[in-house]
Amino acid sequence: MKSPWLWIVCGVVVVLIIALAMGSVRVRDFLSSGDFQKLVEHHAGVAVRGEVELSPLRWSGPSVFSESMRGRGGEGSNVHEIEAAHLRADWNWRAVFFGAWSVEVITVESLRGTFGPPNGLNAGSASSSPSLGPGWVAAFFPKRFELGQVSIQRADLDFRGVSLQNSALKIRPDGSAWTFTGSGGNLAVPHWPVLGVDFFQARWSGDRLRIDRASLREGVNGRIAASGVWPGKIDLDWTGVQLSPLLPSPWRDMVSGNLSGTAAIESQRAGGRFEFSDGVVRGAEWLETLATLTGRDELRRLMMQKATGTWTFRQGAWHWDDLILESEGLLRVEGRVLVSSDRRLSGELSLGVAAELLRPLPGAREKVFTESRDGFVWTPVSLGGTLDSPEENLSARLATAAGDQVLEAVQPILEAVPGGAGEAVGETINTLFDMLGR
Repeated sequence: MKSPWLWIVCGVVVVLIIALAMGSVRVRDFLSSGDFQKLVEHHAGVAVRGEVELSPLRWSGPSVFSESMRGRGGEGSNVHEIEAAHLRADWNWRAVFFGAWSVEVITVESLRGTFGPPNGLNAGSASSSPSLGPGWVAAFFPKRFELGQVSIQRADLDFRGVSLQNSALKIRPDGSAWTFTGSGGNLAVPHWPVLGVDFFQARWSGDRLRIDRASLREGVNGRIAASGVWPGKIDLDWTGVQLSPLLPSPWRDMVSGNLSGTAAIESQRAGGRFEFSDGVVRGAEWLETLATLTGRDELRRLMMQKATGTWTFRQGAWHWDDLILESEGLLRVEGRVLVSSDRRLSGELSLGVAAELLRPLPGAREKVFTESRDGFVWTPVSLGGTLDSPEENLSARLATAAGDQVLEAVQPILEAVPGGAGEAVGETINTLFDMLGR
């Protein structure tokens, strides 16, 4: 005869199976209900300290899908707006037995987000926690929500003027902060050309973005390492960067070369040191004048073996100081240049040239290039005008010196020529002076 305990055990098992089946039906119904979607939206809203709205959820095994998400940060949140498309969340259901709704990975096809200072009092706040659903099953539902990694295939984010565009991104919550790692796409920083992104690692906390390390690209060969805090200061260290994109027009067409150096970028100013190789200066009016008067065509496209200096951008103006540009054996330029916010140009330069360049120029050595040092003969050059219409005082001084030299040479002849003939010669010389730019 069978023990009655066996029947009791079998009965308990049957009851448990029925209870679990009924519970699982209730759980499945709840997960597919609007109540569960509200629960997810609530916890997502808590994460951004605001409100989040999801399109209807669709389940496939342990994964849930949503076509879109929109969110807005509330009071005290540094998340201003976010918008995502094609989301998939992979849930860890074992965590339910440990009292948590746990999402291991959220995969997002595209996301746009704007971050900034914490929102004010009128920005709204996260919604209150919704009811946890059906009957006695609700007593077993977790009250805690855990978020793992968010993987974004294409992200466009703006951090108070620093924007990341079209980058693959991974985000993890870190207490009240967020950590970011990413690759690809572009980085746009104020006062700097748009840079390509190799990789970066950063942390967003409060209203600040801290870049722990970043490797960036400019052009084909330019490589830039970046670190720092924004708002605040971002430090750059670069090699092989093209100079032309950093210059205001029309200097971009006049000066080229590959830069190396350092820079610090702040919200109201930027600056640093530079040196460049493979430098070329072309199209400058004073170089054209020297080339024409000396017959040295290499001056029209001047190779620079040495070029160093410092630069600062503040209040809309570019300051180029401690400039040294040298073409070995031909000339050397030293000084400073200022381009104001209204595109006015000013500068004081010292121009040194090889003495033999001046031999074809009457009066240049005696009246213009009067100082000798460091293997060159020197003259001061003043810059003025605007970027669109630059001016310099060297060309006119060379023409005047040449004219004066000619006048000194022909003066005794003029004095010896009879009146009518002397006037004709004088008119001819005056015409020559006009051609020289008197």
